Amino acid sequence: SVLVRSPRVLVADYDELSCLLVAHHLQAVGSSALVARTDQEVLRMAAQHRPALIIIDIRLSHETEGTTLERLKREDVTAAIPVVVLSIDDNAGRSLALGAVAHLTKPATREAVHEAVRTAGLELRSVVGKRALVVGTGDELDRVAEDLTEAGAVVDRRNSVTREDAIGCDVVVVDAEQSAITTLAQRPAPPALDA
Repeated sequence: SVLVRSPRVLVADYDELSCLLVAHHLQAVGSSALVARTDQEVLRMAAQHRPALIIIDIRLSHETEGTTLERLKREDVTAAIPVVVLSIDDNAGRSLALGAVAHLTKPATREAVHEAVRTAGLELRSVVGKRALVVGTGDELDRVAEDLTEAGAVVDRRNSVTREDAIGCDVVVVDAEQSAITTLAQRPAPPALDA
């Protein structure tokens, strides 16, 4: 089988609980989430990691340089990354005028986050009933295992693994260089049955 990395989404908000809620909703459909809490973190992480999508609180801004959304859209390296605005108000018109592809009102429900991801053109991958292997130690991987279990995956949690252990798994999450990397196993199509 071939392993491919799932879509990575940058979630940015001053509010840690809001970030965790959105990250949880993303993990339920096989996306990995990076979290930023300041405008400078957003700009740095977006340029460094080139996420498939950015979900950002519209209030993140710089005193003299405008909203972080405006700054993301001005920079060549980040301008093409779709952005979804997360806000306490329902002023979707402002968000769209600034370049967002969608607008979410807090608190963002699972369904609203998933719809925004689809609007941004990303494929959702449900983990319900999928076999997931979570490899490594630490609180972050424990949370990933819990999130996958809550989302309906059958989770096998291990400290170490061989290549053979991953055969047959739909989702493999490993600790590599202090960060969790989520990969999805793609299986070849089953052979055609002769009539």
